[in-house]
Amino acid sequence: MTSRLADPKQHDDLLNYQLKRLVNYGGAPAVRLCEGRFGVTRAEWRVLAALVEGGACTSSQLAERAFVQRPVVSRLLAVLVRKRLARHAVAAAGSAGSAAAAGSAGRREPKRTTVEATAAGRRLYGELFPLLAQINRRLISVLDEHEAHLLELLLERLWQRARQIHDEGGGVDVRADRRRGGSRRRWEAVTGTAP
Repeated sequence: MTSRLADPKQHDDLLNYQLKRLVNYGGAPAVRLCEGRFGVTRAEWRVLAALVEGGACTSSQLAERAFVQRPVVSRLLAVLVRKRLARHAVAAAGSAGSAAAAGSAGRREPKRTTVEATAAGRRLYGELFPLLAQINRRLISVLDEHEAHLLELLLERLWQRARQIHDEGGGVDVRADRRRGGSRRRWEAVTGTAP
């Protein structure tokens, strides 16, 4: 018998929907904890966690690290800076040796803006992460050690495949054009009105 995931017959059978449903229900306690007790959204938490765990970086590096689009990371960083959980720092782009060489030649070393977690951001991470890990342990507790390890391996394999499909263009010959209205523009063309 073929699994529903391997041969979907309806929307509920799709892997991405199954994972989304799990994230929504499994993540609900985490959202309540993040927002209710700590005053950060789940998206803000994701960016802050990536900063604390990976250290100072550029916003582009942070977008890659957190798997969040760059414009979204910029907005989230602005919020984290306002909340004093992150800060911008300016450093020379090159090493100390190249800075000295550039200085002796009379040229200015280019500056690069990085972002880093503040002490308050690191404290918040230190308090919140153990609570989220406990939620994770409660969720995964229905699996024995072998099943949990197998799930980890399978998720890694699916992640590698998703990256490969993404790098190949996704198998879709059109792009989402959100800058020019995306799906709204398409339906306006069909119906003559906005949805």
